[in-house]
Amino acid sequence: MLNDFNFSIPNSFTPNGDNVNDYFKVEGINAQSFNGSIYNRWGDLLFQWDNISASWDGKSKGELLPNGIYIAQVSIENKTEVKKIKVMVEH
Repeated sequence: MLNDFNFSIPNSFTPNGDNVNDYFKVEGINAQSFNGSIYNRWGDLLFQWDNISASWDGKSKGELLPNGIYIAQVSIENKTEVKKIKVMVEH
């Protein structure tokens, strides 16, 4: 039996405190390993995580970042394959 290996990555979120779409979160099933990073347009690392259950709240060093376009780089793998993706995220 093959394990389903599915995940989704949002392309926008609104961290404005209204409890609707406040976090950038990668959703997935059957992931063995996960790494994610968020960068600004100059390539500065703003946030990094290695647990698919974690999420980004739009902050760096405790401060909410301005609305804009950020780059999310995600690596997710299961027993048989690795998927690496970069997406532009609007915040």
